[in-house]
Amino acid sequence: MILGIEIAMTVFGLLMLITGKTFGKNSFAHPHLRFLGAFMLTLLPVAIVSVLLFGVVWAMMHPNQTMQELEQSMRWPATGVEAGIAVLYVIIAILWEKSIRGKATTRDAVSLR
Repeated sequence: MILGIEIAMTVFGLLMLITGKTFGKNSFAHPHLRFLGAFMLTLLPVAIVSVLLFGVVWAMMHPNQTMQELEQSMRWPATGVEAGIAVLYVIIAILWEKSIRGKATTRDAVSLR
C-alpha cells in the first residue's frame, strides 16, 4: 500500500509538473499546480533519506545486535516511518490542491465582474 501511494504520487506529480493541470471531471489548469507536482516528486527521496537516517540512529542505539537482529528489530518501525511520511505527503498535497482550487475559482469570479 505504501509503494502504491509512492508510485501514484510520483506519476501524478510528473503529470502535474508537465501539464499544470489536475485530473478528473472537475480538472482545471493553474500555474501553481506545477509547484505542487514538484513537491509530490520529492516523496521518494525524502522517504529514502528518512528511513536511512532512522536505520543509522537505530543501529547506534542498539550496538550489540548482529545484522540479522537489527533487520528484524527495525523492519516494522522503519515501515511506520515510511508510512507516516507517505500519509503526511498525501494530506499536504490534498490541502495544497484545495487551496489552489480556491484561488483559481476566486480569480475566475473576480475576472467575471
